[in-house]
Amino acid sequence: VEENGKVARLMRCAVEVFGIPQEEIVSLSRKREVVNIRRMMFQIMRRKFLMDYGRIGSFFGRDHSTVLFCVRKHKDFLETEQHYIESFARLNSEYEKCNGTPEEAR
Repeated sequence: VEENGKVARLMRCAVEVFGIPQEEIVSLSRKREVVNIRRMMFQIMRRKFLMDYGRIGSFFGRDHSTVLFCVRKHKDFLETEQHYIESFARLNSEYEKCNGTPEEAR
């Protein structure tokens, strides 16, 4: 139950930071901006919430292999994409402000 609350707070932060509606974030949209938001959320859910890939996927209607692929791509993007790095830092920072969790999700 606490897990659901954490995911809901993370979703609210993502909607606030990026201005994309929750319905679009959990949709099957393949728009780069939406996919990047999901990728960032998957990483936070994996590292901060210690959720397994299947559980993360259940919140988004995805299977574990999709989540695993996205988490791996997240690591690649953190090494090469400055805009992605900045966006992830904004989401991470906003979530920490809302929840008082100083550790990084990288």
